[in-house]
Amino acid sequence: MSREDVLLDGKLTIIQAEDYPVAIDTVLLASFVAGHYQRMADDRQSQKFYPKNIGELGVGTGGVMLCLLYHAQHLWRTSSPDYHGYDCNGDFLALAQQSLQLNHFQAQLHHADIQDISARGCFDALVMNPPYLPFDPQSGKARSDMRSQALYEGEVPLAQWLDMAGKLLVSGGWLFLVHQASRLDEIISLVTPKFGDIMVYPIYSHQGKPAKRILLAAKYCSGGEFKLLSGLVMHETDGKYTQQADDILRAKNYV
Repeated sequence: MSREDVLLDGKLTIIQAEDYPVAIDTVLLASFVAGHYQRMADDRQSQKFYPKNIGELGVGTGGVMLCLLYHAQHLWRTSSPDYHGYDCNGDFLALAQQSLQLNHFQAQLHHADIQDISARGCFDALVMNPPYLPFDPQSGKARSDMRSQALYEGEVPLAQWLDMAGKLLVSGGWLFLVHQASRLDEIISLVTPKFGDIMVYPIYSHQGKPAKRILLAAKYCSGGEFKLLSGLVMHETDGKYTQQADDILRAKNYV
């Protein structure tokens, strides 16, 4: 079953799975990517820093993809990047294709497992929102439904996702991902052999609480230093979005 929803304060329409709708994480990831390149362009006053070729591992129903294509059109004000999305779930890809058509965007969608992707060294930017939870076959969690497939790693652990990211990026290309803060040490250990200029942006549900999510950017074939950024607090004490979070979710500002 599918349903029609909107993103970015109604600026985008998305057709998504009834049992696993797009999470806020996807909107934040796209905003993080958009803001990263916008800052580079502003600093150097040049459009050459906008990515021309973007790949996404685990495109799902297209939440990140739609938001990024919107940002490319309205923030970067450049021609649409050559976007390629990969996913092993054909049902997700069918919904993503419908959303592309509804929003008049173009992208190439590929039905493929991570380890079966044959492309190499072709993307300026690679984005991913991989499954957050290691799959434990003893836990009884079936991977037959869309929700469990999106939440739990199956035969492809996080290490293989990050290894493929390096294979797909050009030298100097950027990796962007959103993940659980509790797995940050593992993520850093996996990316540091091949990536540098690592930037971590924590996401806090409330002020004074531990971060639950992190956004990470890392440059392929770089030895630059690690940076821990200030981060984003999502909610006020009354549960409402903070002004900063609300502006990001409405595409009025960027991470």
